[in-house]
Amino acid sequence: MESDLIMKIIKNLSSFLISLIMMFILLMIQISFFVQNVLYKPDFYLTKFQNMGLYDYIQTTIEKDNHKMAQVTNLPEDLFGGLITKDWIKGQFEKGTKQDIDYMLYKSNNLAEPDPKSQADIFGKKLDTYISSKNLKYDDSVKKELDKIKTDLYNVMKNETTFIGMHNLNNYGFFQQFRHYSYLVYKYQTAFIIGLCVLIGLLLLLLRNKFKFFNWIAYTLIANGMLILIPSVTAYLSKFMDNINIEIAITKLITASIIRDYISFFIKIGAVTFVLGILILLISVKLENRNYEIKE
Repeated sequence: MESDLIMKIIKNLSSFLISLIMMFILLMIQISFFVQNVLYKPDFYLTKFQNMGLYDYIQTTIEKDNHKMAQVTNLPEDLFGGLITKDWIKGQFEKGTKQDIDYMLYKSNNLAEPDPKSQADIFGKKLDTYISSKNLKYDDSVKKELDKIKTDLYNVMKNETTFIGMHNLNNYGFFQQFRHYSYLVYKYQTAFIIGLCVLIGLLLLLLRNKFKFFNWIAYTLIANGMLILIPSVTAYLSKFMDNINIEIAITKLITASIIRDYISFFIKIGAVTFVLGILILLISVKLENRNYEIKE
């Protein structure tokens, strides 16, 4: 009797440890699914930029800056017109977003930075043509002044098409740590899935009872769901993302929306896991009770 009790304790303790490990491996699978399908998915961000009017905002802002520059320099406003289009801005963000994600996945050595050189060159040619048409003396002082105007315009276009500026984050140590560990989670999703399957098989061999096996699977899913739901729901309800200290309104709105979608993803996956665990547990208990009734 005493040996049976010890074996039962050992079996229950082993089942608990396997279930605990399964819960964390399942969490890693869920995180890797998030990384692959949300965090490092270019379309997620590009759709957000499009739907929230970022491209229109940037185009309007650059046009306003160019208008001010035309007034300050006493140059015709049509020299600055047509340099920046919505399609060009969209193209810059598509290219930049994909390059940033490639950098995070160690496919590229550099983060993206907008490069409006081609647009600045167009402006430079238009400006040179205008100066020539006015028969103005093109001495060193004029050339210096024109070069300054070209540089200022280039900087305006570059600054306005830099959304969050991940290249600035690159200066912080935590960013490289995040890049490293998120890449590992991204890379080893298959290994996590195989590990989970091995543990499920081990649990089945240990228990040799389908009802107890499904009960432990249910406990694992319920615990995993709660582990995700509690912090995710708490973060979502706190609305901390709406209080991020970002000066530019459109940048703040988009950043808050992205973070909100991150959290919503985990709330959904946590809820599904939790409900699935409850259902498996209820079905398992019901079938086990019916089995006892049949035996009696």
